[in-house]
Amino acid sequence: MTWENMDSGERVEGVVGRTSGRIVSWIWKGRSFSSWGHVCIDCVAAGIAPDGGVLGRLYPLEVGKAVTFSRNWGGQSWRDRISVAGVERIEVPAGTFDTYVLLRQSEQVDGDWRAEQRTWYAPELGWVVRFEGFNNRGTGERWQAVRFD
Repeated sequence: MTWENMDSGERVEGVVGRTSGRIVSWIWKGRSFSSWGHVCIDCVAAGIAPDGGVLGRLYPLEVGKAVTFSRNWGGQSWRDRISVAGVERIEVPAGTFDTYVLLRQSEQVDGDWRAEQRTWYAPELGWVVRFEGFNNRGTGERWQAVRFD
């Protein structure tokens, strides 16, 4: 797959491969990652179970469903809420897809860091076709799929 930063134009080649359950393994900028499905990139490292545990309650995906959970990651405690915010037909360079829009809100428990991420998940691909995330410190990224091989 090829991804493009929507602000800088940077392009990145990546690889996505499924493993058991909803755990997805992938390579981004030469680094290997595992994520729970398409909604929680750092949740596997934070101890979310392969069946998704609380995240599994989002399935089947339906607008309005939401889960709230706590996790430990990077030596910090976090609170997250992930919701199915809507459905949207979206056009990206890789094509036009019917997607679920997933909203993730994260906050550091004993700190002032907060972030909001949106992902556009295309069920026909089993993967995200657009992502954007921003935090309260003014940084963030917006990426879109350019090509799936």
